[in-house]
Amino acid sequence: MIKVENYPNAYKEVYVILENMNKNDVKKIPKSFLDIIKTEMNKKYEFKIDKNKDFKNQKILRETKVILSYISFNYWMTEEQKSKIKEIFIQDYIDEENKKDKYIPEELFKNKRLKIEEKNAEKDKNEIIKYEKIGFFQKILKRIKNIFK
Repeated sequence: MIKVENYPNAYKEVYVILENMNKNDVKKIPKSFLDIIKTEMNKKYEFKIDKNKDFKNQKILRETKVILSYISFNYWMTEEQKSKIKEIFIQDYIDEENKKDKYIPEELFKNKRLKIEEKNAEKDKNEIIKYEKIGFFQKILKRIKNIFK
């Protein structure tokens, strides 16, 4: 789950990653965007890249991945790569819409709701009559009262 409070640490991670990248790739990113990263990052947060591991195996925040994805899509990808990514997103969107049409959320639990309502209606029909248990002494007092009436 992406959390807003993690963004300063994510900016720091992005900053460290960009410092270790090819300078030509970093130059493709607008200076204004790099300035935002520098000013918004948590300067106290410690992050180091383990150069013995692949990038995929680095422990980075999910928010860092989001920022790097944004940078990659907007500044490093070719138009062909961007169109492939867009096609994937469109197909995912279509698949989700088809699922919504196939499994209408409102209808999923409709049968269950109807059964519960039927059970409640039956309970109302067969309303339970309360029976009060009268103690021995109360019975005797009741009979005595009936005698004097």
